[in-house]
Amino acid sequence: MSLCELQVKTLQGGVFTLDVRKIQTVEQLKRMLLEVKSPGDPVEQKILKVEVLHGSCLLNDAQTLMQAALQAESDVTVIYRRNEIEAATKSAVRNQGFCQVNIPRTATKVSSEAFSDCTELVKVTIPDSVTQIARNAFTGCRSLESITIPDSVTEIGRNAFTRCSSLKSITIPDSVAEIGYTAFAGCSSLESITIPNSVTQIGRNAFTGCSSLESITIPNSVTEIGWDAFTGCSSLESITIPDSVTEIGRNAFTGCSSLKRITIPDSVAEIGYKAFAGCSSLKGITIPSSVTEIESQVFAGCSSLERITIPDSVTDIGSFAFHDCSSLKIIKIPGWRTWRVKIGVGAFFGCSSLASITMSDSLNDIESSALTCYSSLIKNAFVSRFLIWRLTFFPFDLFRS
Repeated sequence: MSLCELQVKTLQGGVFTLDVRKIQTVEQLKRMLLEVKSPGDPVEQKILKVEVLHGSCLLNDAQTLMQAALQAESDVTVIYRRNEIEAATKSAVRNQGFCQVNIPRTATKVSSEAFSDCTELVKVTIPDSVTQIARNAFTGCRSLESITIPDSVTEIGRNAFTRCSSLKSITIPDSVAEIGYTAFAGCSSLESITIPNSVTQIGRNAFTGCSSLESITIPNSVTEIGWDAFTGCSSLESITIPDSVTEIGRNAFTGCSSLKRITIPDSVAEIGYKAFAGCSSLKGITIPSSVTEIESQVFAGCSSLERITIPDSVTDIGSFAFHDCSSLKIIKIPGWRTWRVKIGVGAFFGCSSLASITMSDSLNDIESSALTCYSSLIKNAFVSRFLIWRLTFFPFDLFRS
């Protein structure tokens, strides 16, 4: 056996040879032994503890291999121990290092703030006796990477997993009906989540700041997407909203800068304030005829948006609704089925690529600054001439009948 190899024995009687040419310390040796035990499983590697014996001496992490008297034909014994704790609250977890917590089988709920800010908690197993994960149960568990929620759980409380910044995926069981307020807010490593058909409401701020979330499927059971539900999900590229949804809340998708495609069904009657503001990759969107109002700043900052058709059901386009949509080239504004369509202040400010505006003769309530500088682009001849005259002589007045 060369000077570059160590013979490693296990307590179970196994023997293997380890190439140690690239390491110098006992700490590095332990890392290699973790990789041998759990290759490609970083969660398990954090939970496992390793001890190395040379003869009857327990080796210290700070020692070099030379200081530990590991030479040619040396052999060591490796001892693996899982840092696994049964606990219902964080009091039993303090100063334990990276660990796995098993909730006791006698527990019926994970109580409020039970493990909040347990920064070395890596994995949690919840038994099927638990029916509720209470508010703030795992808030701030920034090392938590793996959790299994059993089918017995019916409620995930507000802030339950807020700021669990290492959590990459989670499956919500069919038993859960509501995802609570800020339940997964700040889970910046969350890449995927499965929402079951039992969920009817995605609460406010439920996934705010989940900046690694690339896609999500909303089931047909959901009727409401709450305020700020997906705000700041900057990696989200596509989303399909099912026919069951009737309301998209304020700021629901604000700052989803990678969002390229979204389908809004005819069931949606309300799209809230700034719902898609800052979705800078969104190129096109169809507003269904069920919508009657486009609220303020709904599409503000959608700098890639090129074309939009506004249905004739819309009677109100809010202030700054399309502000800074710098790629928007064509707008069709309705009004032929109504006698009053309002366009708010600054509705199209910053639309520097706008080449065509098609409007109806029935438009009669336009804020004076709504279409400033765009009168030459308006296709309806009567409205165009009227706008030019009013913007010339009464630039701060409103257009009213």
